[in-house]
Formats: sequence, C-alpha cells, structure tokens
Amino acid sequence: SQTKHTDIRWVHDGYEALEYLLQSNKYADATLPDLILLDLNMPRISGFEVLKRIKDYSHLSKIPVIIITTSKDPLDHSQCK
Repeated sequence: SQTKHTDIRWVHDGYEALEYLLQSNKYADATLPDLILLDLNMPRISGFEVLKRIKDYSHLSKIPVIIITTSKDPLDHSQCK
C-alpha cells in the first residue's frame, strides 16, 4: 500500500495567489495545485478577480476551485459560476 503525500500551499492575498498560479517572481518554480481553495474577501486583489484570471488561462481553468465566503449575497454567489 502506498501513502499519498499532500502539500498545502498558502498565500497572503490575491496578488500573491496570482503570482503563485502564474508562476512568476518568487514562485517561478511553483508546482500548480490540484485544487484551489479561494477566499472571496482577500486583500490587494479580490477573490472575484483571482477567479476571473483563473478562468482566463486555459491551463488554470482546468483546476477545480472551491470558493470560501461568509457572504450571503446571491449576486456574490452567482458571480462565482
């Protein structure tokens, strides 16, 4: 039986999330994730903008994204589709 190892990477804000996902600057050697947990209320660049950018890149748009939010606004929910 093989043991599967899981690495969790955490970034501070939306700007850093995009740097990581686009493998730029200090994240040039980053491995793309198998799954993204995305908070809508991040500093610098919102989760909405990060999600939009993920969808703009074909190699990123294939990665499943789970949205995390405390918002009860139906508009926020519909913008995440």
